[in-house]
Amino acid sequence: MAFDANGGVFEATGRPGMLMPGQPSRQVENPGAQDEVQGWLTPDVQAAANRAPSATPRAPAAPKNTMPRLTADSSGRLWLAFRSAHPVWWNPIGTVWSEYVVSCAGGSCTGPVYLHRTDNLLDNRPAVVTLKPGVAAVIGSSDNRRQFAPAARARAARPGGRDEVEDPYQNDIWMNTITLEPARAAVEVKAAQLPKPAGTVVDQKEQAAIATIRNYRLQSPREGSLRIVSGEFHRHSEISGDGGNDGTILDQFRYAIDAAHMDWIGCCDHDNGGGREYSWWTTQKLTDILHSPNRFVPMFSYERSVPYPEGHRNVVFAQRGIRPLPRLPRVSENTPGKAPDTLMFYDYLRTFGGIVASHTSGTNMGTDWRDNDPNLEPVVEIYQGDRQNYEMPGAPRSNTENDSIGGWRPKGFVSLALEMGYKLGFQASSDHISTHMSYCNLYVKDASRASIMDAFRKRHVYGATDNILADVRSGPYMMGDVFTTSSAPELRVKLVGTAPFAKVHIIKDNQYVYTAQPKTASVEFTWRDQAAVRGKQSFYYVRGEQEDGEIVWASPMWITLQ
Repeated sequence: MAFDANGGVFEATGRPGMLMPGQPSRQVENPGAQDEVQGWLTPDVQAAANRAPSATPRAPAAPKNTMPRLTADSSGRLWLAFRSAHPVWWNPIGTVWSEYVVSCAGGSCTGPVYLHRTDNLLDNRPAVVTLKPGVAAVIGSSDNRRQFAPAARARAARPGGRDEVEDPYQNDIWMNTITLEPARAAVEVKAAQLPKPAGTVVDQKEQAAIATIRNYRLQSPREGSLRIVSGEFHRHSEISGDGGNDGTILDQFRYAIDAAHMDWIGCCDHDNGGGREYSWWTTQKLTDILHSPNRFVPMFSYERSVPYPEGHRNVVFAQRGIRPLPRLPRVSENTPGKAPDTLMFYDYLRTFGGIVASHTSGTNMGTDWRDNDPNLEPVVEIYQGDRQNYEMPGAPRSNTENDSIGGWRPKGFVSLALEMGYKLGFQASSDHISTHMSYCNLYVKDASRASIMDAFRKRHVYGATDNILADVRSGPYMMGDVFTTSSAPELRVKLVGTAPFAKVHIIKDNQYVYTAQPKTASVEFTWRDQAAVRGKQSFYYVRGEQEDGEIVWASPMWITLQ
């Protein structure tokens, strides 16, 4: 049996599990994407180099089956239930995962049997109960997210269209019953040998680089002893509508803690799951549950996406309990002046003590920099692991008119914001899928939420594509500071890379004013600006480029020569 879109039953023409509901020609078992795909566990190190212009690297086709639960009935028939997003579905409230069952007896197995009314999040685990020999029941919740019509109707009913709609998706409990013949013989069992533990695989080079950063102390006459905490605040999970390849929200924390060995993270999704209360509540609880003071510090965070010219932004709070902010209608690209929605957003951040950073600023997700509040938007995501660098035209990994992932919006380059007088620190974060290539490093007094927020507001931050140490100072001041001096501005630069540096640039007012070619992984030098103009404020920042292509961006200092 199978089901149509309205829940009606129709007779399948093939073996169990081959048909999608309402689509008799759609096979669940697509050999090219499920049981016959090869090589998907082997990383393609050339994927980024071989990507098409303006496109992210394509991941190989891979099975999307997870969350297995196994039981057996009294006749010996085995029942395996699991979640799958095959074929991949999405919905504005998140990705769509459904339940499938495979049953085995007498040496043969059914195909995957699709269970209607099981569509929900990936991390949703219906109970599997055997009722009698050959009969199993799967009991769980569904919010009917496979159906797009409720969202479309809700949008159409709202004046103004697309912005905020009443949530038409609610969870109900459903039971599916699967009836097959009992197993004709008992399952043969034999003692199994426990596998030997594989042991922990440790990347010694990465661990050494992380230790260098963690053990480093900056002694500041103005701030005291500062340490570096490494993390990011732009990842996604399956809670996001476009997060079907990202895994569960627990996987994001697992990456930060166990794989990347980060000290903090802001996690994770668009409006914490479309502004829905349950996914917001889940995210808030996990952010506190996984907080390990002085060891791992999750921040309360979400992405608030408004298309160009206003921009996608990632929000960070130190306190729990703040709901995502709804939106006002977006301004037209050709409409001059401030964006009312962004100004409302700044009021919200001011009220609740948050900060925010624009991301992918030179794309359709970016901004023309019509709005800024230096106290609320002190940093920018200069580089994104899933896409490109938005520092300035011609910079390494920067987007171009012919190669811009997510659209080409040249008014969004960070260099233009700096030229407008905005004071923005630099950080790097991941967005979707990317790992071990985006780091937001903060100089803090201690590993606490309050210190992280303080470092953001002071722009004591740098971005990198690897575990690179950066320390850029001028007298008693450091990256991110704004100050005056009576003598020629002097920068003291210290970098410790994961490979030799091919080039280290000092950039003043968007112009290259000094370049070193050290060919070493450790770099220290002092540079003085003999061309500084008295009474003029200039911004200075450092970009280091390793021979292996990894990059570090130290936040600017804004210096006025008296």
